[in-house]
Amino acid sequence: WLPLAGAIDRIIGYTFTLGIVQESVKYAVVRFTTWPDHFRTRLDGAAYCAASAVGYAFVLNFRLLLNNPNVSPDVLAMQVFDNVAVNLAASLIISYGLAEVRFDKPMPFLLTITVALGALLNGIAIPLRSGLTNAGFALAGSAPTPLFGLGFSAALLVAVGVAVAFLFTNAERQAREAAASRD
Repeated sequence: WLPLAGAIDRIIGYTFTLGIVQESVKYAVVRFTTWPDHFRTRLDGAAYCAASAVGYAFVLNFRLLLNNPNVSPDVLAMQVFDNVAVNLAASLIISYGLAEVRFDKPMPFLLTITVALGALLNGIAIPLRSGLTNAGFALAGSAPTPLFGLGFSAALLVAVGVAVAFLFTNAERQAREAAASRD
């Protein structure tokens, strides 16, 4: 029902179905295997969440290959990159929430908000990427444009990575300033 819905309905639908499931599974893996004992620095959260994202993307891509054994290598490579990029970007958002809860006293519900933002990122990325990749109808003919989807996934990963790196840097700076003012 989602591929046939309008754009806003697809974003909401993918956020509340696929996005919440994916981000909750990745969060649960990190939360119940490494957190808080193995978090020594804030970037440990990014590393563990990135590992859970790559693992989850591996399962998605392996299922894609099993269900479509005759898929061409170029299509498979693009789909693999798209899955890894979107899952990694969403997990980076969650890693910030985990790190803040572990090393700081954040506002209540920060972890819930970061998981919801990761789910929303999935909900937005899936229909936009497919809309950019799939062919549209035109009088002159139509052809799929997979490079647009690839570019979108790469830009999304870079944008989220830069934003989360800024948040991590800012949190580290504030922690150093607070420690210096106490001394």
